[in-house]
Amino acid sequence: MMGGSNFDPVVDEKKQGSHNLMLSGLPNDIIATILSSIPTELAVDASLLSQACRDLWTLVTVVELDQTPTRSWLSKEEPYSDYVTDPIALHTRRRRLGCSRKKKIAAIMEKYMQLHEDCITRFKLKFTTNETFDPLVDRWLQFVVGRKAKELNLDLRASKWNDSVHRYRLPTDLFSCTSSLQVLTLRGCTVEPSFSLQSLCNLKKVVLDEVEEISVDMVHALFLNIEFLTLKKLVVKGGTMNSQGQNTIVNEKMKGLKIVECSGQWLEECEIYAPNLEKFKYKGEVVNFSLRSVPRNLKKATIIINKELGVNNAFRRLINQVCCVKYLTLGFSVNFTGLHPRGEQENEISLKPFLYLKELLIITGGVKAHERTVDCLMKNAPKLRKYNIYPEFMIPKEKRGPQWERFLLSEFM
Repeated sequence: MMGGSNFDPVVDEKKQGSHNLMLSGLPNDIIATILSSIPTELAVDASLLSQACRDLWTLVTVVELDQTPTRSWLSKEEPYSDYVTDPIALHTRRRRLGCSRKKKIAAIMEKYMQLHEDCITRFKLKFTTNETFDPLVDRWLQFVVGRKAKELNLDLRASKWNDSVHRYRLPTDLFSCTSSLQVLTLRGCTVEPSFSLQSLCNLKKVVLDEVEEISVDMVHALFLNIEFLTLKKLVVKGGTMNSQGQNTIVNEKMKGLKIVECSGQWLEECEIYAPNLEKFKYKGEVVNFSLRSVPRNLKKATIIINKELGVNNAFRRLINQVCCVKYLTLGFSVNFTGLHPRGEQENEISLKPFLYLKELLIITGGVKAHERTVDCLMKNAPKLRKYNIYPEFMIPKEKRGPQWERFLLSEFM
């Protein structure tokens, strides 16, 4: 007997049992909401707390699986410093762990497909495939699309620890029987020339990053219908989009457009009419494409030119088309001489005034380019209240004007 104690083993056992069964006693929709708010692998681990909760994780409507190993893969007996001195051992260890994580993800998906019967809200997969796992990924995607997924995010780029150059090829008929998808992100895969997104009538946002063998017809269809479009490191096959029968691409729904380091001539002589555009980013070589009219709702614009510029009418024309922007980022090569209101050479286009510009960020370039560009835009931008140079050491402190101010680079990109 424990004097003065209120301990009751029967009552305590009942409390403990109710605590263990608390999750399984909730309605299925609440369980799905709770477990969907954490990464899928953690939801699987949480379901192992008791026998009654073992299969509850299959109720999740948000599936996020990442093959990438974290720092936790190192045990206490294998300090990281040992791998720093022996990079070959580190490479071998990462590859071995990647194979084991592939098997774990495959087991999770097989169990999920057996027991999950509801719709899927979001499916995100970061996975390095090979000939063995390609059929499995096909089955996973068919299952997800068949469950009317609204968001699909696939990152199938090869890991730097993987020597293989294998690329996953999307099934041609993957989206032929669904219209529920609203957000699509594809990274590091290959599509067939006949691959189409025409059946996805509710699609609003598309991100294509390092997608191979994409056709100009598919890109043209995306420009016509998508609200938020990001194209990064694409090699587009075919001619130019203006060869599709119309020089002007009209999309009044488009609010965001990003074109980053894409190669090919598919944008040449193309005119884009997007009057409701709010965010615009272009990074790459100068091409002769234009925005038909200055978007009045444009808030952020980024223009970064990688190639050295001579007579830069294309660059100046592109800047003029975003003259209504509030936040502007400009990037150019070191040999660029800087912007000036009127062209120093014959037939150069004059710059329009930036009446609404509030913040300016300049990336790279020489000191002379910085000084001339800032001086030019400050004269043409009466509301400019702060600007920054990145990297900072490119302009001396004594030459920084009163409006110079530091702020995060990520605010503009």
